[in-house]
Amino acid sequence: MSSYKNILMELLQEAIAEIYSGALVFHEITESGFYCDFDMPEPMNPEKINEVTKWLSSKDISCAYELSAFSGAYLDGDSRKKMLQRIYVAAFGTQAELQAYQSKIAKAAGP
Repeated sequence: MSSYKNILMELLQEAIAEIYSGALVFHEITESGFYCDFDMPEPMNPEKINEVTKWLSSKDISCAYELSAFSGAYLDGDSRKKMLQRIYVAAFGTQAELQAYQSKIAKAAGP
């Protein structure tokens, strides 16, 4: 497990708590980054994601990352339970690794 992913996840959690008054419910670290499920009082929107991005950019983060997507996810995968907000983050040790990953994803998506 990469320490920079854990640090970035903690900062994301702080940003969401400050901007949305949201709380982390679940997270998972992956090879290409991580995702977090948050309980928030309102759904995310591009404007709020921009605020989160701006908040994170004001911090000293020792890795290359991007907030790659956001979506809804039901608590425990059960549609009868509360909808959480999921944020996907691509995170790598260097900018070159992030760019290689982005290029790979773009190629996989096709023309």
